[in-house]
Amino acid sequence: MPSHERRRLDGDGRSAGGPAPGHRSARAQAPRHRPAAEATGRSLAWQAHGRNQRRLGVGLLGIAAALTVWSLWAPSPGSSDPVHSAPTACGPWAPAEATPVTLPVESTETWRRLRGVGVCFTHDLTITETYDLGRFAELLLADARLYGENTGLEVDEPSLHVIRLGARQRPSGGEVWPLPWGLEVGQVRVGDAVVRLAGRVWRSPAGGYVLEPLGTPAFEVRNPRPAAPAPLLGDLRVAAFNLENYFLTLGARGADHPAALERQTAKLVVALAALDADVIAVMEVERDPDDRALRALSAALDAHLEAAAATALDAHLEAATAPARSYLAVPEASASAGRPGDAVRQGFLIDPAVVEVVALEADTATVHERPPQALTLRHRASGERLTLIAVHLRSKARCPPSGDVDLGFGCWNERRTAQARSLLAFGERLSQAQPGGLTLILGDLNAHRFEPPLTVFESTTPAWRVLTDLVPPEEAVSHVFFGRSAALDHALASPALAPRVGGVDYWAINADEPPLAGAGSGPRAPPGYRPDPYRSSDHDPVVVALHVGPPGGERAPAGERAPAGE
Repeated sequence: MPSHERRRLDGDGRSAGGPAPGHRSARAQAPRHRPAAEATGRSLAWQAHGRNQRRLGVGLLGIAAALTVWSLWAPSPGSSDPVHSAPTACGPWAPAEATPVTLPVESTETWRRLRGVGVCFTHDLTITETYDLGRFAELLLADARLYGENTGLEVDEPSLHVIRLGARQRPSGGEVWPLPWGLEVGQVRVGDAVVRLAGRVWRSPAGGYVLEPLGTPAFEVRNPRPAAPAPLLGDLRVAAFNLENYFLTLGARGADHPAALERQTAKLVVALAALDADVIAVMEVERDPDDRALRALSAALDAHLEAAAATALDAHLEAATAPARSYLAVPEASASAGRPGDAVRQGFLIDPAVVEVVALEADTATVHERPPQALTLRHRASGERLTLIAVHLRSKARCPPSGDVDLGFGCWNERRTAQARSLLAFGERLSQAQPGGLTLILGDLNAHRFEPPLTVFESTTPAWRVLTDLVPPEEAVSHVFFGRSAALDHALASPALAPRVGGVDYWAINADEPPLAGAGSGPRAPPGYRPDPYRSSDHDPVVVALHVGPPGGERAPAGERAPAGE
């Protein structure tokens, strides 16, 4: 009914058919000089009519109230039909008075209606982000793991798929310890599940809604910590690893205290050693004139490997350890070393017993803030030459106020695409300069699988191979941002090298872990810190196995992996 009629119904109890305010009806305008009996009869009839209308108004109010209640309980795509009991819809564990809910909800209005209401979920929920576990004692839950835009796995309206798990009264930001619900670091990761969940819905200070659980939630490990990268077949093993700002200069971008740098180094060397790679391309290492940061990391890695070998020897575990390695830090190419640019660079750690350096170049096109570094190597066992190009394209962060803004691929997509075109031309020139044409581009491209920077490499004839496609799409993850998982780090093989790829693996040691497990800042270690590879960075490393020997020749499997640990 029209709004003014609703106001009258709510306000003075008159019926919707009664006179509108300020209007005299035909009945009101009738002559006033009537016989007394007639006037009295009409008056009594009018009073009776008024009483009936008031009864009708009260009845309508009751119907409106019932409809309001029904709207809360009515079935919708976002919540189960409460005509069925909670134990029937959710399970025998559910409180009988709970309202069953199923994700995704129909709209955020569903949560608004359920504010303060006890609910149970009709299905298990998946942890899709752990970032706030150690800051606000919260986890972000969804009906399934959520993936970033342009990955091929994204969902429409991801906000309808999530609910925070935490307390109604959010703790002040900072360090939360002990963790809620009796959890320990390492017990929950992105991809793990919360089962048989019931609680009460509240508005979250962080935006959206939070579920305050009834009792202690039940967690199930469905994405266990991987002890080592997957075993891959090949005679040359390479890796790419974004180190999340490894700086010796304290307080710059990386560690802010000597103790924090020591913790960061300890975690990184354990992770780097467990990669068991012949060549490791690293991103986000401090760019300094004498390559001091990369050389310091290489020395720490060698010291760790020597200590691990000595421990194994003392314990008579020689057969269970990987062959001894040592690494050499490759300096920045002279072509880019003196050029102004970013405070971080890419670099290489190589095992000189497996490969030797032939040439070192850089793509010095002005479009690059961090010039790609190209390392041409000779594989000692086969004599084959190949070129590896370590890259770190412009990030999606720090958006400009206009111009290269987010139009569906994140900010700075036009610049990343221009960088990719320059990189392709650079890679093809290097491929044509050597007899085999074996070139591998690897590193942090800051682009999801189906975004223009990667399309650049697939649009050539013959096309380069995006090696991310050799991994199941759900496992092609190197970073988690705002609850959505994606691969920002990739490897691309030249047409000649593509048939020689033996396998690819994303070693999921970082993105799925809460920052609480990392090195932290300041003199005191976070309570969840351990000198292990987990949360050694915010990116997961990607590993590629290659068959660089002649086709038809012996292709030895990569050796047994060294166990990850302290």
